[in-house]
Amino acid sequence: MAQVICELLWIRNIFNGLKKLFCDNKYAMSITYNPVQHGRKRHIEVDQNFIKEKLDSGLVKTTYVPLGSHLADVLTKGLPTKKIQDLTNKLRIL
Repeated sequence: MAQVICELLWIRNIFNGLKKLFCDNKYAMSITYNPVQHGRKRHIEVDQNFIKEKLDSGLVKTTYVPLGSHLADVLTKGLPTKKIQDLTNKLRIL
């Protein structure tokens, strides 16, 4: 029972830390906060009211991260050597 409680606390701590969504697309962030229907986003199949509700309630917060500064960029983009070293240091790999 003690092991299960420890694992539940660990899972709760993980989910408490996952309240921030980092995004490098300013257009995607703007359409989530502005519910006005844009003709250019017809191809996006999301429930915008659901997203807006979660953002307004504070359950999720979006934060803009400039291109090349997101930690995942080291795995997905061609970056200069210095930027790769900086990001891998933040990830504590290498």
